[in-house]
Amino acid sequence: IKNGTFTENKALFNEKGSGALGGAVYVAAAKLSFNNVDMYRNHADKNGGAVLQNNIDLNIDSSCEFIGNSAGEHGGAFYLTYKTLSDGTKDGSLLNATKTLFKENTAQAGGAISIRSACEANLNEVELINNSATGVGKDAMGGGAVYVGYGKLNLTNTTATANTFLSAATIMIIVMGVIAFGMGTAGGVLLAKFMNLFLKNKINPLIGSAGVSAVPMAARVSNMVGQKNNPSNFLLMHAMGPNV
Repeated sequence: IKNGTFTENKALFNEKGSGALGGAVYVAAAKLSFNNVDMYRNHADKNGGAVLQNNIDLNIDSSCEFIGNSAGEHGGAFYLTYKTLSDGTKDGSLLNATKTLFKENTAQAGGAISIRSACEANLNEVELINNSATGVGKDAMGGGAVYVGYGKLNLTNTTATANTFLSAATIMIIVMGVIAFGMGTAGGVLLAKFMNLFLKNKINPLIGSAGVSAVPMAARVSNMVGQKNNPSNFLLMHAMGPNV
């Protein structure tokens, strides 16, 4: 592809919840090259906001720009993935990029580029500027500029500037999680104390502190704290009851 511009193209989920790959270009089992190609504000609901490579070799020559592209999960601009062969081996994609600009692309993981297993990216004199991994959702694995998931990344004279992973939304989720764990722990202890007001055979309130989703760690912590106070306390199996 020579002297081309791809702007505001979209790959969306279909009615069955599939698709949504490669906002501007999806290419599989082939060879492709870009020369003086620009891609602006393309979007894929899933992977590869601008381009999804599935088992292909892609060469990007100088004077190419990928700006403002976005993906709902992996690879704001590029997503490199593989094909599983009949013998079970993985045949991955190869990206060779020279004098290319990746700017202001976003995704949950790999703001500009996401590289999967058996895939390889060689970046030579590439600029990665102000790309971001939103850090929100099930694929929040980082990589403000590039996410490498068991693939290979080779950088030569490449600069990465002001790429980000943590966002305000990410911090808020972490804070809310800490608050939720604290409320769950305190609520369990207070409920056990309240029940003891009416029970003839009292319950150790530490058992209630295990009523959070950290299985079995919360129960083990309750048991450990109880034994520090009284070595004859064995609360582990009892604490596993409220552990969810």
